[in-house]
Amino acid sequence: MAVSNDLVDMSSVKVVIPEHVLFQRLDGEAVLLDVQTGGYFGLNGVGTLVWQLLAEGKSIGAVVSEICGHYEIGMAQAASDTRAFISALQQQALVALSDD
Repeated sequence: MAVSNDLVDMSSVKVVIPEHVLFQRLDGEAVLLDVQTGGYFGLNGVGTLVWQLLAEGKSIGAVVSEICGHYEIGMAQAASDTRAFISALQQQALVALSDD
C-alpha cells in the first residue's frame, strides 16, 4: 500500500527502492543513478548511511534511531533531516513509501 507523504508518524513506514535506481559507493560517499532518466543524485556520508539502512529494509523510525546513535544528534533533528532527505529522493522518483 502506498503511503501519503503527509503522515505525521512515519516511524513504521519503509522506503521502496525501484529497480531502475542503482547505487554506487565511492570513498565514503555514493551516487544514485536512475537508469530510466540518466539522472544522477550524489550522497554525502550521512546520505550514504541512510540509503544503506533503507536498502536493508529498515523502517524510517529505525533509520532515525541509528542516525542518532551514530552521529550524536537529537531525535527531532534526525527525524526532520531524514524526512527531508527522503522527500528529495521522492521528488526525483528514486524512492517510494510503503507501510507494507
